[in-house]
Amino acid sequence: MAAIPLKTGSVTRPRARLVLPLLAGAVTWPAASAAADAGGRAIELHAQASLDLVGVTRGGGGHGLEPVGVLDVSADVDLGRALDWPAPDRQGARAHVDFLANAGGQPNTLAATLQGIDNLEVTGQGVRLYQVWIETSLPGGGGEVRVGFSDLNSDFYATDAACLLMGPAFGMGPELSRTGSLGASTYPSSALGVRWRVRPSAQTYGEIAVVNARAGVLGDPGGPDFSFRDGVLTVTEAGWAGEGKVKVAIGAWAYSRAPGAAAGHGEPADPVQRPARGAYAMAEAPLRAGVRAFIRGGFAGAGGTELAGAWQAGLRLEPAISSRPNSSASFGVSQALLPSSAIARGHDLGPPLAPTETEVEATYAEKLTPHLSIQPDIQYIHRPSGRRDVKDAAVFSLRLTAVL
Repeated sequence: MAAIPLKTGSVTRPRARLVLPLLAGAVTWPAASAAADAGGRAIELHAQASLDLVGVTRGGGGHGLEPVGVLDVSADVDLGRALDWPAPDRQGARAHVDFLANAGGQPNTLAATLQGIDNLEVTGQGVRLYQVWIETSLPGGGGEVRVGFSDLNSDFYATDAACLLMGPAFGMGPELSRTGSLGASTYPSSALGVRWRVRPSAQTYGEIAVVNARAGVLGDPGGPDFSFRDGVLTVTEAGWAGEGKVKVAIGAWAYSRAPGAAAGHGEPADPVQRPARGAYAMAEAPLRAGVRAFIRGGFAGAGGTELAGAWQAGLRLEPAISSRPNSSASFGVSQALLPSSAIARGHDLGPPLAPTETEVEATYAEKLTPHLSIQPDIQYIHRPSGRRDVKDAAVFSLRLTAVL
């Protein structure tokens, strides 16, 4: 399977100077409108802009400084209030629309890692309709159903204790996010599908999603795909969430077709390949006041997957400094496991590959004002892309985030 470069197809990259206007534009967003909507109106507006300055001092592709920016503008609509939606609970039906404007560079071309180094980076810059979906509750306590273009990582394979870290591997596990024709249905391009979620008890849940195997939205090259000719991706998860932000969950995922198997043709271009599938498990819990730990891991079976598996573990401290209540810090380790077939090809064709790529990250964030935060970050990647013949990568980043 060809490498999937951070989710999206490549388009012409805008100049780096376009990143600063994204941040400036968000600062001028009318914050009063969001505050008014939160008071009980049918529509709530949200805007957030982030600017990352990512410096790679050494890596598999070189060194340099790259800016990465994104402006995220979204709206949540209470359909019960806005349209008198006929849901069993008038508050149980809602819609969500989310636009992204991405700009800047591609620092991972310098670090040359499999897992990525910045969770804002994309290869296709521009404006896109990131998510648009409708969700409603079912009668008789039958759970809730969501239909539309939705980010799977908002519901599946997610650990809150890891969300401060900037490495993409701490979001959806890379053995899943880097599957499919253009990547799984997650940032920055979702896929059309349906998700059903039930809560048998106050502490347990189960959910299943069936989405188009080909991700793509308005703004992506080719736009959204409605043909489903690549088949579907099915993801299931069940878990237990107790008090004190304790969570334990397991999940599984599978594609209905192997890479290259178009609808009506039956078999993939490579008859040896099978539909990709895998499973994962995760847990997070407080260790003591202000400290939470997480651990998770997943594997992918043979069938067009770029990675055989991955695992992550780490800590989050909140507050990081007792005298600074708006501070937080996190430390994490992520390791990607290369499939044996890739290692064998490396030995035969070169360069020789190691079985793993390991990333260590430490980050600190502080909210300077109610609407502005700053976050320095350090990453060290051992054997980027499993290459034994390149230097380890060192990455130093600074993130500015404006929330309105």
